[in-house]
Amino acid sequence: MNQVIDNIVWENNSRVKNSGLINPSKIIQKTSTEKFPAGKITIRLHNTSKQNVSGTAYFYGKLKTYTGGNSFSGNYNYDYADCKLMVSFYKGKDEFVFNGGLSETYSLQDVADAISYCKEILNKL
Repeated sequence: MNQVIDNIVWENNSRVKNSGLINPSKIIQKTSTEKFPAGKITIRLHNTSKQNVSGTAYFYGKLKTYTGGNSFSGNYNYDYADCKLMVSFYKGKDEFVFNGGLSETYSLQDVADAISYCKEILNKL
């Protein structure tokens, strides 16, 4: 399987869980977007109980650590993904909305491959 496709995980919902199209090991629990796994492409579906279901792919890059601070506040660290790109896509439509940016973690071809794969599944749901 394509390494980019293998890097996709789906946020849990009834449509994903009951579809039979998605490997259960690729389904993660619902969480806030800032807790989506770094280095993965997480798919969140919207309007799952309706015909006009849509999805957003969250391309989170590799985890990096920022170290900052000064003599007044002291030193501190926090982790962040080196890139964040959101791509929204829609069942039965060739419309896409892009928001964010990429780093060396993903190429434009990776984005195209992942979105094509996810749209294929979305159109079967």
